Amino acid sequence: MRPRQSNFWKVFATPTVIALLSAAGLFAALLGDGVWDALSWLGLGIPAVLALRGQPPEPEPMWERACSRWRPDIQHEC
Repeated sequence: MRPRQSNFWKVFATPTVIALLSAAGLFAALLGDGVWDALSWLGLGIPAVLALRGQPPEPEPMWERACSRWRPDIQHEC
C-alpha cells in the first residue's frame, strides 16, 4: 500500500504567502520613510487585492443547479 501524500502545502501555501506579505508590509511600515513606505504599500496592497479578487461570484439560481444536476444534457429547459 502506498502512503498517502500530504495535502498540507497544497492547502496552506497561498495563505502562508499572503500572511508573510502582510507581516512584511506591517514591519516595513514601522521601519521608516521613503523606500520603506513603498515596501509597506506593496506588502499590504497585494494581499488586499488578492482578497478582493478572491470574492466568490454570485451564486447561480437554485433552479439552474437543480436542472444541471438532474439533466446535465439539457440546460435551462427543466
